[in-house]
Amino acid sequence: MKANVRMYFLFLLLVTTALASPVDASSTGGASSVPPTLRSAIHRTLAADARIGEPSGWIEQEVTADDGATGDDFGISVALDGTTALIGASYENSGTGAVYVFTETDGVWSQAQKLTASDGAANDWFGESVAIQGDTALIGGSQYLNFGNGVAYVFTRSGGTWSEAQKLTASDGIGRDQFGISVALDGTTALIGAYGANFYQGAAYVFDESAGTWSQTQKLTASDASMNADFGVAVTLQGNTALLGAYGDTSYQGAAYIFTNDGTTWSQQQKLTADDGAGNDHLGISVALDGTTAFVGAEGATVGENSHQGAAYVFTSSGGTWSQSQKLTSSDGAAWDYFGRSVAIVGTSALVGAYGPNAQQGAAYAFTTSGGTWSQAQELTASDAAPGAQYGIMVALSGANALVGANGADSFTGSAYFYATPTAPNDTIFANGFDP
Repeated sequence: MKANVRMYFLFLLLVTTALASPVDASSTGGASSVPPTLRSAIHRTLAADARIGEPSGWIEQEVTADDGATGDDFGISVALDGTTALIGASYENSGTGAVYVFTETDGVWSQAQKLTASDGAANDWFGESVAIQGDTALIGGSQYLNFGNGVAYVFTRSGGTWSEAQKLTASDGIGRDQFGISVALDGTTALIGAYGANFYQGAAYVFDESAGTWSQTQKLTASDASMNADFGVAVTLQGNTALLGAYGDTSYQGAAYIFTNDGTTWSQQQKLTADDGAGNDHLGISVALDGTTAFVGAEGATVGENSHQGAAYVFTSSGGTWSQSQKLTSSDGAAWDYFGRSVAIVGTSALVGAYGPNAQQGAAYAFTTSGGTWSQAQELTASDAAPGAQYGIMVALSGANALVGANGADSFTGSAYFYATPTAPNDTIFANGFDP
């Protein structure tokens, strides 16, 4: 109650101040003359729990779980589809895990539901990975600490409410396969990574849905499988193309694999490696795919003299053949940034997470492409950045919205940050000249 009263009086103060200081667009080239701190406070007041990351130039809103506790790891996984987001907290309740559903209305994101597994147990790590498309969600939990095989759950939404529909397991799973370490979803096809399978050679499993029931249809492995390659640590899926990371391949130099579907069977099409790859680069720790463009993160890559600064590699497809087209690094990169720990791409926009900068405060970098060349457009940081927050550990994109996880915030209670571009049509304040 005290907080609400304080916000109300702050709002009155801000509006009064704003009205007393009219905007002179002609003298600012069309920009507002309202001070940045005031613009931030106005949006924060009207949008309840929102916090504005002024340096980013995007509209920021920070969210946390309504029942968050120290060690939950809220933000360890994120997924975004339109006005719905999933945020994982895999260590919640002694590692039983949970996933929180957030929905957006009039530019404001709010918690709508908390999802848990019907048979959840300590150290299942439910929520370690998440994927969403429309009214279907896929949630993984590797069960590593309790020696489980790993599991993934399908949830479906009806009438605005999500409910568990099916539990998925590998037909040949054994303890510590870590099935569910990564998940991807596209239409009626799901892809689930199990990077611990067969002494960490790794595998991934394809499930297809028919008449509401999901069934395993294929197991994928690398044609050159080797111990500790960690194939399946990251997966993504779009149409008849799948991209799978194997960050442990060749002394942790790393690799990624393209698989395609001919209508009935998935088969390996190509293995992707960096043209300047080196041991401990961890290429394949993260993967993203959109059409004929793939992003593959290499969080351990050395750049110049900077160990583990990290990089992200862009691969493009022409005539069915994939080739490296660009290597991306951050403009202010430093050693141990871990740039490339997470990647996302939608159309001509991409987002690359780096949880290491500034004593693991973290950052995320927006890239755009023009004429086939990607360039850094913006650096995002949390408005309340703090050491150890690990902002950028996971990222997601959907339309004009972005989502960044910060699982280490507040002693690993965790938080997540939504961003929208200042020109987003549902933000009336910024559309009227209050853009940062």
